Amino acid sequence: MTHRSTPSSLCSIKQQKIGYRIAPTHYHPITINTDYQSLASWIIQQPIVVIDGYTGVDWEGIQSALSDILTEQGIRFKWYDIGKLQKSTAVLEQQLAPFMGGDAHWGSICPLGMADLYPQTNLHLHPDFDQHIIIGPGAALFHTSAPVIYAEHSKLTLDLSDPEAFKRFYYIDRVIYNEHKAAIRDRIKIMIDATSVSRPAWVWRKELNAAIDQLLTQPIRLLPWFAPGPWGGQWLKAKIDGLPQSVPNYAWGFELVAPESMLLIDNGKATFGLPFEWLMYDWQQAILGRHAAIFGSYFPIRFDFLDTIDGGHLSIQCHPSQKFIQKQYNEPIAQDETYYILEAAPGATVFLGLRPGVDTGLFRQELTESAATNKPVAIGDFVQEHPSAKHDLFLIPNGAVHSAGKGNLVLEISATPYLYTFKMYDWLRPNLDGELRPISIEEAFANLRPGYTSEELVARPRTVETGNDWQITELPTHPQHFYNIRRLEFDSSIEVTTDNRCLMMILVEGESIRANGAVYNYLESFVNPAAVSRVTLTNNGSTRAYVLMVTLKDDHPVYHRLPPVIM
Repeated sequence: MTHRSTPSSLCSIKQQKIGYRIAPTHYHPITINTDYQSLASWIIQQPIVVIDGYTGVDWEGIQSALSDILTEQGIRFKWYDIGKLQKSTAVLEQQLAPFMGGDAHWGSICPLGMADLYPQTNLHLHPDFDQHIIIGPGAALFHTSAPVIYAEHSKLTLDLSDPEAFKRFYYIDRVIYNEHKAAIRDRIKIMIDATSVSRPAWVWRKELNAAIDQLLTQPIRLLPWFAPGPWGGQWLKAKIDGLPQSVPNYAWGFELVAPESMLLIDNGKATFGLPFEWLMYDWQQAILGRHAAIFGSYFPIRFDFLDTIDGGHLSIQCHPSQKFIQKQYNEPIAQDETYYILEAAPGATVFLGLRPGVDTGLFRQELTESAATNKPVAIGDFVQEHPSAKHDLFLIPNGAVHSAGKGNLVLEISATPYLYTFKMYDWLRPNLDGELRPISIEEAFANLRPGYTSEELVARPRTVETGNDWQITELPTHPQHFYNIRRLEFDSSIEVTTDNRCLMMILVEGESIRANGAVYNYLESFVNPAAVSRVTLTNNGSTRAYVLMVTLKDDHPVYHRLPPVIM
């Protein structure tokens, strides 16, 4: 598949950048060390040290750097490489196979723990050495009283391009490692951001906790990331400064995706990255407030961008029900979504809901034949196509057939799961690798709900509060959604109270605002923790600002069907 370097219609996209920052940081005067010498100086004072960490950490690089320093200082030390003690590859593959899903595109969330990867966790320390360093994934299991150094890194550095590697990470490693680090967190003395092993950034855990305590007294913004796709557009690529231009397009912008997001802390000299799940372990009450008792350490909302401007249609698709996603994949909640239209080209549309009276049997027959023979399907005969305009909100509860048509920049607001897109028709186009993407007609029709009507799938905005130069607009969500959406529209400023709720916000109209003093530009999202009782939004621009605010509903049937694992 070839791509023009400049699409013929790109002239419709103004080239002026929007001020969006792809590497947002939070200032705090915490001490961030960026060398191994200072780390080795502390290690030398401990007769036994554990260096544990996340999957994908460069253990050899860390061990080599520290060994050089310890050798220079004449220390009699011994390394215990715990990774070599794991069960054999053949045994692990057999043990983990039930969670890999076989030939399926999806696996199942693994219930095993770190100890299950090892035949035993006993370790004999050799008496002829002054210094014992136990290193590797799960190392803390092999000595339960030694101080722990924990090595983290950005998940974006993992090579997950192979589908099997991604399934292994998402369904198994991610779950096991997160459970393990949550269990040992009280033993951790030092945290290392090992994203760059040649220049590690490390902090004292006690200082890090104090920094987070302070940072959560204000809104926070997490690190976004972007990816190309077969239907991707050119708006994000043209408008956001700093994005690599070597890719053909940007289809996705992952703006707030808790399982993969990081908080970047900067002290003016160095930056330390902390995966967002660490905040949810010890600060879930501060972040989620009244909903912490429901979701625990699970952050339940996701924001991402879908760019089809000068691109193509997304696949015709639907998402599984909560019952299906729990039974088949061991996920806690369904992938209920909404599409908020940020930008729309003339003639842009959204596909959503079946046409009244559609014969679903015939629809399935047409899709099945197309998947087998590459025969085009007249999607308009089966699926409704709605005109889309800036600030429209489309409601996509599980089981609703849908697709973002070309010409849209969409803010997808959703429950956190993001993998379970059952593609029914992908317009017979190849992926970026030249292959057709998998079609999942059986799973789609096992979850398809043909009874949804247009009236319940398109939000009808209503004004709920007004002031001198502001108003609050309610954008009603579907009863299946466990979150509310409001739009704060103001010329100068507006104040909202959290009422012990987490406020997830994003600037969807206007150049720039301040939230309790912190600056956010167009399309930048931020999380206002429940512990921040009030947030004052101030407009920095000359035109009215619109801020979308997402909150969790006080009660919802979804809450009563959550598995105990996330409580």
